[in-house]
Amino acid sequence: MEFEKVIELLKKKPIMPFIKDSLVRKKVLDVGCGNGMVAQTLHEEFKCDISLCDVIDLRREGINNFSFKIASAEKLPYPDKSFDIVFLQFLLHHIKSKGRIKKVLREVRRVASEKIIIYEEIATDKTNHKKAKEYDEYVNIEIHGGYKLKVVKYYSLAELKEMFTKLDLKISLHRRIEKGREKAGFVEKHLFILDI
Repeated sequence: MEFEKVIELLKKKPIMPFIKDSLVRKKVLDVGCGNGMVAQTLHEEFKCDISLCDVIDLRREGINNFSFKIASAEKLPYPDKSFDIVFLQFLLHHIKSKGRIKKVLREVRRVASEKIIIYEEIATDKTNHKKAKEYDEYVNIEIHGGYKLKVVKYYSLAELKEMFTKLDLKISLHRRIEKGREKAGFVEKHLFILDI
């Protein structure tokens, strides 16, 4: 799909109205940026000053005007409070354990001064984990030019809330954005805005 068409589709994502007030003209870090299309969209839509990082460079052609670093989310190469907002989209289910997710959350908290925005796929009682993993891996191959991202585990809402609470991250906004779809294994999409 053409670059401009992808951006226009991303601008219509249902999370946009909920994150607008947090992102307009802010300094933002997109951790686990993937192909960079979401970062491009956030920049265009909200005029935020956005930096990107990921463990591998999967940016699409045209996503090269932003600062980018290859880095693990567990050890971000930025000073404390370097950004107003840290944004993570569909990252947590690719991290190897709850302990490592806690390290990631501590690290993003360290570099953020205001909020952490997390858009994540959540397991429910209806979730078919095998089907969800297969679908996620297929989609990632499609959007990342053949690169396969392994799904480790879809966490429940209770598990994520418990992790946030243990790290003293207060949920200022939580919304279920999308109910689970059968073809995606019935994982739901949830948005969290966490206050530092």
